[in-house]
Amino acid sequence: MDTDEGRELLASPPDLDSIDLEMLRGLPPESFGAAVARFFDENGLSTDLYGAPARFTADERAAFLMRRIRFSHDLWHVLMGFTIDGH
Repeated sequence: MDTDEGRELLASPPDLDSIDLEMLRGLPPESFGAAVARFFDENGLSTDLYGAPARFTADERAAFLMRRIRFSHDLWHVLMGFTIDGH
């Protein structure tokens, strides 16, 4: 929040639940986007989770950051090759 980039992100936060998994499925199989789609498909996940209200705060900035952390958590699973149970 203390950088221009952070302030810009908070001023116009992306809609994380609008990720187009169908488009990602159409990317080259070795691409990160295709790997994300496979991870979601193989684990029965949905991007609906990213639009769900953040719990434990009424502060919109904190809520956005909590949703963003939720989103990036799944990306780390893909990057590190972790399953949803952490292996």
